Amino acid sequence: MDRHDWRGFTEQLLINDGAGVFSDATAAQVTGNPGADDNGIACVDIDNDGDFDAVVLSLQTEERLLQNDGSGNFALVAGAFPGGVDSTLWGEFGDLNGDARLDLVTGQGEFNDQTNKVYFGSNAQPVDDRAPTVIAVQEGAWQVGDEPVVRFAVSDRTMSDEGPRLAMAYVVVVSPGSREELTARFVGGDVFRVELPTVPEDGYQFQACAEDRAGNVGCSESIDVSGGGADTGGAGSGDTAGDGDTMAPDGDGSDNVPGDGSGEGPGSGLDGDSSGSAATDGTGDGGSSDDDGSCSCRTQSPTTPLLWMLLGLPLVWRRSRSRA
Repeated sequence: MDRHDWRGFTEQLLINDGAGVFSDATAAQVTGNPGADDNGIACVDIDNDGDFDAVVLSLQTEERLLQNDGSGNFALVAGAFPGGVDSTLWGEFGDLNGDARLDLVTGQGEFNDQTNKVYFGSNAQPVDDRAPTVIAVQEGAWQVGDEPVVRFAVSDRTMSDEGPRLAMAYVVVVSPGSREELTARFVGGDVFRVELPTVPEDGYQFQACAEDRAGNVGCSESIDVSGGGADTGGAGSGDTAGDGDTMAPDGDGSDNVPGDGSGEGPGSGLDGDSSGSAATDGTGDGGSSDDDGSCSCRTQSPTTPLLWMLLGLPLVWRRSRSRA
């Protein structure tokens, strides 16, 4: 094969069985994706239906959208990005113009048109009305006098190696006669860290929360902190964070948005861009976005017919910007 012939190169979908064993599901679950010289995949919920789609950042063709049907099956959406050949090396998603739709900035290089691109989400793309999801909260057996340190993982519409594009992540601490909000610090992947108040005799409760830049707020269930240890309300084994701390699910797998608990987010990861080499885990689990560039995605209900019609329209328009 000539070194310029990339037709045999395609993205690969690997499904995690939950025990860290991956199987190749590309042939069965990815359709319409051409072979090309590509540089990466961004896991991003373009259609705002609660599961991650995949945007291929291509060195050889225009960027490509592979839409997730909610069951981990991906299909190419023709015309989602303007046609033409550029030389994309990478890209990042975020809301650049404050319209609650996702935009994309790409970096170009190597050959051909080396002008960096800015793609603004069009009106065919739904606005962001889904709250971030707190997918895991650290367990603990705290005693009176302890100063608990809690870590929790957040997922939202986009993922990024640089963390979530949230307005804020925080913890609400409630005790008799008082309520306090404590800002959480991003520590990598999709994980945040916060130091809770010293545990008193009568204990307190807390919720881990996140607000995205569209103003949507999602919180975990209330977690009890008492002198006899903490009732996290979690179920199952949960995920394990990179630092060895055990992360427990929030209890029932719901998104626990204040008020009605609705508004499911797309899985693990953060409100930012997704970089990484894998498109999705296709299992319906929360998954995670690690700081090594990999990403896994949570599946949700199938896209509604209205969104399918919307995706028949161009999702983005392009403005070019010369490199400095």
